[in-house]
Amino acid sequence: MKKNDLDNLFNLDGKVIVITGAAGLLGKQHAKAVAAFNGIPVLIDISIAPLKELCDQIQEAYSIDCMISEVDITNEKSIKENSE
Repeated sequence: MKKNDLDNLFNLDGKVIVITGAAGLLGKQHAKAVAAFNGIPVLIDISIAPLKELCDQIQEAYSIDCMISEVDITNEKSIKENSE
């Protein structure tokens, strides 16, 4: 498979991808992969500071805007409070 074929296969232009646990090791890599293929990463985790840092890195490296939200996905109240 050629690189161009992979670019087409994984093209995420304009698609919004929600990544829970985005501040973790795998979450960061998923977010960067989404941005590398022109997707819009929505970064969710329980701590806002590392999300801001990751979003800044993504914007600088890939010129892609991302969204961040501090949510504890294991807590229904947190999800409801942050979904409004």
